[in-house]
Amino acid sequence: MPRKRGTPTPKTSGRQVKSNPTKGGQPFSISTAVAVGAIAITALIPWKLGFFDGLQSTTAVTDLRGLPDKAQIIDQRSFNVLERVAPSNEANATTRFLWPGVTHESLLERPFHVYDAEFLDIIGKDPSLTLLATSDKDPLFHEAVVWYPPTEEVFFVQSAGSPDAGTGLEKSSIIQKISLADAEATRNGSHTQSEVEITIVDSEPQVINPNGGTNYKGEIVFAGEGQGESIPSALYLMNPKKPYNTTVLVNNYFGRQFNSINDVSINPRNGHIYFTDTMYGYWQHFRPEPGLRNQVYRLDPANGALTIVADGFAAPNGELV
Repeated sequence: MPRKRGTPTPKTSGRQVKSNPTKGGQPFSISTAVAVGAIAITALIPWKLGFFDGLQSTTAVTDLRGLPDKAQIIDQRSFNVLERVAPSNEANATTRFLWPGVTHESLLERPFHVYDAEFLDIIGKDPSLTLLATSDKDPLFHEAVVWYPPTEEVFFVQSAGSPDAGTGLEKSSIIQKISLADAEATRNGSHTQSEVEITIVDSEPQVINPNGGTNYKGEIVFAGEGQGESIPSALYLMNPKKPYNTTVLVNNYFGRQFNSINDVSINPRNGHIYFTDTMYGYWQHFRPEPGLRNQVYRLDPANGALTIVADGFAAPNGELV
């Protein structure tokens, strides 16, 4: 039977839809936009569409017809030219940017930041953010968010190599899931608990240090990063229902261990499986020194053919076919 996490004490610092170009939010929480899923979308403004015609240069437009209460227009013209541009010892890629006229609080108050008019079509007329669950220790949420429609559940994985979780070399990160019905009840205030219940998915055999994941023919493919020298990185196919049985699809390239498979996607036209292999396991001290280049591979499940389809990357990560 899957073990179920208890309900932790709610925290006020959840992951927000982040303002471009700030650093990400707290790593141990998950938020939902309408139903579930932390969304962070930024883009350049297509002025030629005429969406902003007649507007003043302001960062928080409140009189735009149809603008949701929790959304605000980010007008980049208001900070494209600054009276003082801070040097790199004050402002760099890891610092939060607050331009004149805004505060951290004002950006969080209306957390859906519209850089492009098309974003309004994505968030709808009444978007919301709901904190679903938090954890002071042993971080819950990292990657491999996979929606499984038959059970209306969302699967996700813990971070492999997280010092706070102690995962990687000593113990594997885990697969978990939540119910979208619980998420919606939490959003609309009808849930009996303050946070959703997190269920640990005990895959068998266990997916070792899972990272990426995607739907595949009614099941889920997970990218396992491996562990130490003896457990190679591999692609696993898991049944999303109990007993969560798994099958290893591939764990080597002509007898050579992968570095640490990171992410995976499916070509919808032919069912070929594409995945990235990179060095994160080595960088996070739970995998040996790489023996292959950081590359993108393609697996044809029909005949088992495994080929390299792209190389020359410093650290290939997410992908989408």
